[in-house]
Amino acid sequence: MTAVNAVHFIPWCPLEQEYEVGEISLVPFDRTARNEQFNLPELRRVLSILGSYRDLKGQPTRLLTLVKYRDTPIFADISSDDFQIARELVELTCFSAISNRTYLSFGEYCNASNFIFYGQRFALDSEDSGYAAITSRRRDGQRSDLRSFSNTVFSIPVQASRNEPVAIDEQFLQSLVAFRKTGDSRVWSSWQNAIECFNLANTDADNISYQVEWTLLCGAFERILEADSKAVDVANKFSQVFRPLIPLAISQATRKSDRWKAPNNPLSFEWMREFYSVRGDFAHGRLRTGQPLAWHPKEHLLLATIAFPLVAKCLLALAGKYSLTRNAQAEINAFECLADSPFLTEPPDSKGSMDSWWVRCLQDAKREDRVQRAVEYWGKNVKNGT
Repeated sequence: MTAVNAVHFIPWCPLEQEYEVGEISLVPFDRTARNEQFNLPELRRVLSILGSYRDLKGQPTRLLTLVKYRDTPIFADISSDDFQIARELVELTCFSAISNRTYLSFGEYCNASNFIFYGQRFALDSEDSGYAAITSRRRDGQRSDLRSFSNTVFSIPVQASRNEPVAIDEQFLQSLVAFRKTGDSRVWSSWQNAIECFNLANTDADNISYQVEWTLLCGAFERILEADSKAVDVANKFSQVFRPLIPLAISQATRKSDRWKAPNNPLSFEWMREFYSVRGDFAHGRLRTGQPLAWHPKEHLLLATIAFPLVAKCLLALAGKYSLTRNAQAEINAFECLADSPFLTEPPDSKGSMDSWWVRCLQDAKREDRVQRAVEYWGKNVKNGT
């Protein structure tokens, strides 16, 4: 009987180190290295398979990530159930990487296209060792074609091309994994759905319209906040979790809208209420909203993409699974500053590619945090007479 092996991999995601993610390991792989830790016959077949995955120059991708499941050998076949578990954990890794990226200035950046996950079975003693069944989904099932590896090419999506390793927020990732294991299954089902919606909204693929991304992001917030599908309920639950140290009241904001009636409402509350209220237009087939907007659609999408991972971190912290880092709290504190600025433009006195409205808002938030900590430190020492 022919023994079946398999390779599971993420071809567009180079990593600097190995990560343990629940039941899987993410193993950096350089196809041009000696790779003496692998069985030679298996390695030859794996290199043949991976050689079909090409960069923008048409060359086999050099740096990839292998996915190893539990305590099985790295090239062992796994069940369809285990493959789905691995896929779920790759989604969490993708989410933690997106949450770690830099916006509006030069720095670390990745997207969900970097985390497309593949699996390919192979048999070492098969006469058709140079061939594989390439399976594609159909609405009525699936289609499989037997193709030669040497004549089959999978090209990297343009938006996934990168020269540097992907940076993963490991603390956030491990907190997600811990919450997945110990959380209520119903709650985790909502989280899993929300995270996958968020990731789908962050492929950077040109064939996904911003209206679809908007709808996905709204669904992600609704699910993770366990809110009703009403803008005011989503905004209320968002504000209960997402708490800047010093909220910016709309009466003090430079952004204005005739629809805002309560002057003491935080700007972040009104942003979320406006963002979610447009969902109904897009979800029901309208390509343009007739609602007056205080933010441009591109501004809305960036604010939502920044806010959602921070909401997840706040909820994990409330569940006792995560400690908010000073940087995460600074991003929460800086959010309304960003929302109140023309952040898709350069500051009039821009100092170069490392400068932006977001960078400035973050710097101000971190400065305020240092001042607050100094005041608390000295107040405590004076009170104790030290």
